This record gives sequence, structure tokens and C-alpha cells, in this order.
Amino acid sequence: MEEPEDNIIAILVTSNKYQILPTILSRCQVYTLKGTDILEIDESYPVVLDFLVNLERNKYSTICYVQDLWHSKFSTKDDIIAAFSKMEYLFIEIIYYKIQNQLNFVDLKDDIDYIATHNTIHELTRKLAKIIELKNQIQYNVNTNLLLDQFIIEYTGGEKYA
Repeated sequence: MEEPEDNIIAILVTSNKYQILPTILSRCQVYTLKGTDILEIDESYPVVLDFLVNLERNKYSTICYVQDLWHSKFSTKDDIIAAFSKMEYLFIEIIYYKIQNQLNFVDLKDDIDYIATHNTIHELTRKLAKIIELKNQIQYNVNTNLLLDQFIIEYTGGEKYA
């Protein structure tokens, strides 16, 4: 953990960040998972979660339905960035649910449970890393349609393509 290779992403989960050595904590990006206000859930969370469940169930073939599932709902760059921020937050919630069996998004329990039970912690963290990577790439001037196709392929376990 002192000097990881460039392609290493580690996700450290704890219920008390103060038990982590300061030298390790200083190298971490901290997400606080408790205290989510259920009122923060807007109508786009179920849409984002529906896309993720479809991706989990249908894998690569989700590309065939990406227009209906995604592009028709998130058309502008700002919409897409906001949707991926929600996807990132949902995935943190899914990981937290898998580890602690506690849930902030009670209304979305069935879909969160489906994703949590069909993935190992390792798979969930790999997928979260892909979500974060895509969210960062969207901020540049890129073709969001192609980037989303690439995300689907990588999320489902495929290799990057040029």
C-alpha cells in the first residue's frame, strides 16, 4: 500500500476511520456512508439502478437497449455526470449493504440486494472503480455514446478497446 502500481485501486472499508493509521488515511479518498437522508433520493436513482440491474442480468446485450435505458433519460453531459455520481453513490451503498447488511435506500432494497448477492466484494469494487473511471472521463470532451458502450463492456468483464 506504500507505493502501489498505477493500475491498482484499493478500497478500504471501516466503521471507524480513526482506527486507521494516519499515514494510510492520508492516502485515501474518504467516503462517509452513514447518515444518508432518504429525501435525497430523486426520480433518477431508480432509473440508474434499473440500468445497473439490466447490466447485471443481460451483460453485453445491454448495449442493444442502451438508448431506451440510458440515452433517452440522460442526454446532456451534465445529466450524464450527475447520473454517474448517483451510480457511484449507489455502488458504495451496495458494497456497504454487502458488508454490513444495512441499507439507507430502503425503497430500492430488492435491486440493491440483487446486485449485492450476485457479486463478490472483489467484483463490486472492480465495478465501482470502472464507474469512477468513466465519471472522470466524461468530464472531458468525449463521445458519451462510445464511452458508455466501453463502460458496458468493461463493467461486464471485457477488455478495453481502442
